[in-house]
Amino acid sequence: MRDVEVNNTITGLKYLYLLFYFGFLSGIFYPIIYGISPDKALTGILVLLVGLIGILLLFKAAKEEEKRLRYLIMGTITVIADLFFIFAATGRFG
Repeated sequence: MRDVEVNNTITGLKYLYLLFYFGFLSGIFYPIIYGISPDKALTGILVLLVGLIGILLLFKAAKEEEKRLRYLIMGTITVIADLFFIFAATGRFG
């Protein structure tokens, strides 16, 4: 039972690391250094996080036998929503 708790902790830490990595990757320090509004950095973090969630759902669909269709549909919808966010953030929508 202890091995399951350790594996869950390690998995949680991996996702926390990815969250911070994408935060720094999207330029979280740029608004702080240049004194501008952090809206674009937060939008970038949101886009990357939604994309990560969608890809994780698609990955889980490839591994799960029972709930494959559910994960596939949720992952595809999430990735399409992420594409919408990307176009909205770049101003190419509407």
